Amino acid sequence: MLGAPGNISASSIEALSAEHHAICALTHPKKDLDSYGGKVTFYFGDRDNPADLAAAREQAKADIVIDYSCFRPEQAELAVKTFCDTVKQYIFVSTVDVYGYPLSQLPMPENGSWNAPNCEYAANKVLCEEIFQKPGSQRLPLTIVRPAYSMGNKFLLTALSREGGYSLVPRLRAGKPLFSPGDGTALIHAGNAYNCGKMIARIAGDTRCIGEDFTLAHETVSTYDDYIRIVAGQLKTKPSFVHIPSDFVYCCNLPGTEDVLLNDLTRHNVYFDISKFKRFFPDFRWEKSMQESVAEFIAYNEGKYDDLSLPSYEDKLIEAYQNKA
Repeated sequence: MLGAPGNISASSIEALSAEHHAICALTHPKKDLDSYGGKVTFYFGDRDNPADLAAAREQAKADIVIDYSCFRPEQAELAVKTFCDTVKQYIFVSTVDVYGYPLSQLPMPENGSWNAPNCEYAANKVLCEEIFQKPGSQRLPLTIVRPAYSMGNKFLLTALSREGGYSLVPRLRAGKPLFSPGDGTALIHAGNAYNCGKMIARIAGDTRCIGEDFTLAHETVSTYDDYIRIVAGQLKTKPSFVHIPSDFVYCCNLPGTEDVLLNDLTRHNVYFDISKFKRFFPDFRWEKSMQESVAEFIAYNEGKYDDLSLPSYEDKLIEAYQNKA
């Protein structure tokens, strides 16, 4: 593995370990690796350093590489050079954001028409996919997986941030108003990292998946407000929504708007088709619910939440809307 353990890869490790796979991971030195004792052999180094990457390849002699940490084109180029003709399967962990927003159809399948990416992260993932799939003498036995929103101990999404849980939880506890885009009925395909990691582990080693791409998401979809209600339910509170039209949000000229808001969740429905994965793996079961994932996030992050005494973008946005002429 490249980049493990992390939000999604942790459950891949658990699933692969249960199947008695030997697991190696190239990562930067990290704390809290003791729980992986006996399950993972860690090599510490920089995946951007050709010598470190080649050394990990030679020491691990892996049949399968799962790449969780390729975010830039030059990283993809180096991976192709390093692992070409040495592995039986290379799984590149991309993102559903490569499909571009608004999605060309709902639910969005892997073979639907893609729109232009709306952020640098997605644009770079598109370039990485193109490099991995580029015809030529250097080819990898490639499988591409594209996770949707995958909540975990360190990740809980809101329309305001990919790390929105750190403000959402204290606001819900304090009964403070919450910004909700539009009328709150836009679709959000929220899932959890645990199930996503198990989906990747299921793909690993399956030769049918070479040359294929898969969207990885939960089997259910909800509205944005219902998603927030799941979080509130775990805190035994009720959300107080302030529904604000997206046009107002983007026209009110509050400082920081472009840095804070997520275009995909404030402007569009987000709903993906996972029928291809189901066709390949009809017996797969999504074992962990969103409620469980949220409860784990809340417990894991006690003491780390945002200080509500400080003014936030959300407070300023709600005030601007409520005071509009």
